[in-house]
Amino acid sequence: MNEATRYRLIYLAYFAALSGFGTFRNIFLEDIGMTGVQMGIIGATITVAATAAQPVWGLVTDWKGAQREVLVVAAAVTAVAVLAYPLAPRFEATFAVLFAGTVVYAVFYAPISPITDSLVLSTGVEYGRVRAFGSIAFGLGSLGYGFLIAELGSGVIFYVYSLGMAALVVAAWGVPSRDANTVGVVGRDAVRLVTDREFLLLLASASLVGFTLLSGNDFFSVYVREIGGSDTTTGVAWFVLTVVEAIGFVYLFRLTSRYRYLLALGGFAYAVKYAVYYLVSSPGVVVVSHLVTGVSFAAFYLAAVSLADSLAPDSLSSTAQTLVWSATFGAGAGAGQLVAGALVDSVGVSSMYGVLALIAAAGGAVALLIRTEHGDATGGDEAALRSR
Repeated sequence: MNEATRYRLIYLAYFAALSGFGTFRNIFLEDIGMTGVQMGIIGATITVAATAAQPVWGLVTDWKGAQREVLVVAAAVTAVAVLAYPLAPRFEATFAVLFAGTVVYAVFYAPISPITDSLVLSTGVEYGRVRAFGSIAFGLGSLGYGFLIAELGSGVIFYVYSLGMAALVVAAWGVPSRDANTVGVVGRDAVRLVTDREFLLLLASASLVGFTLLSGNDFFSVYVREIGGSDTTTGVAWFVLTVVEAIGFVYLFRLTSRYRYLLALGGFAYAVKYAVYYLVSSPGVVVVSHLVTGVSFAAFYLAAVSLADSLAPDSLSSTAQTLVWSATFGAGAGAGQLVAGALVDSVGVSSMYGVLALIAAAGGAVALLIRTEHGDATGGDEAALRSR
């Protein structure tokens, strides 16, 4: 199996599994009687625990050259931990069981995607064309889960997640080992990375956009129900968005080769998407709007991981990706989910999206402050970029 095929399979397994957990988790929590605040706490727990764990995973992975081992262990543990969700209603202390399972899940979920991104970027394989398979898997998974939940109930998403992680373990088993680094090299390069102005601006932009990402996604299924749509409508909307997103991963670098402009495009596109959610109340319009806003995540994520890779020393390729993930899906998203949960309970889910639109636009504006000339995605001197 060649490297590109292996990483496509890893992305397929991971995002097909994650699509149900990410899209319909709050539907399950609503079905078992959790409040909006409790949903927000669970979401924030995932992101805060992952934030604390990701830099540690990144540093240890780079230090030991243990990318394969980390992927296998992380996938196996999350496959077990996620089963706390369907088991929790059997216990009187339902929320406590959910919370404990969520912490374990989050700590081991944290390194999977950033380390896979780092591996792909280090191989010379065209990242966008490989990562597009994850978007396709997420879209098809979201569509399929809508029908599965209608037939089998919302708890099915967690069992399918476990099967997906088993498939990821099989695919990741053949990932080649990488060279370890000395503690001195890791420490020196870590100081260099976290004091880089451009990298700090990247983290700031990622935190603002990240504030809106998971909260916007987690409450989307609740929002669709509120405006009269069904769970199947939610699946169709996600399918449309992720098909466009996959196309974006493949072709966005033809629009511009500068990472900061793609990063800004992602933030502004998210602002437009959330504004549509705030202003309309038609499931059909929301689904159609995804034909345009599907580029939001592709532009933002493609630029963020590529810019992080170009700024990072070779010895900290995994660490740079985990830091971007910590900023986006950790510090930013954790705060966002807590605020979003409170807003849903106080002003409603539609008004919550109006607030997210303003914050996403701020993230796009910060991206325009990045001055780096890194990011000639049309085929510039990669070695020169990485030796900066």
